[in-house]
Amino acid sequence: MKVRINKAHILLPIAGFVMGCLYLLLYAFINYCDTAPLYESFPEMIFKILSYDNVRLAIYLWGFIGFTLGCIATLLIVLIQRHIKRKKSNNGR
Repeated sequence: MKVRINKAHILLPIAGFVMGCLYLLLYAFINYCDTAPLYESFPEMIFKILSYDNVRLAIYLWGFIGFTLGCIATLLIVLIQRHIKRKKSNNGR
């Protein structure tokens, strides 16, 4: 028996996780550049931003929030698709 996983069901939670992480990285980058001089190179800035424990914790938190929202969106899409499919099959009778 093969287990088939619909790739669309995995895509939204992963995309939500990535978007949550990128949002926080952008926010942390703006916050860091607001208070620090800009003579550092970009990789040094990213390394310093990621060296703070609370930034890493916030990345996990926002990633989890994005993942959860992606799971909820996937669930809603599946429920709506089932409802539409059920309505179409009932109209044919």
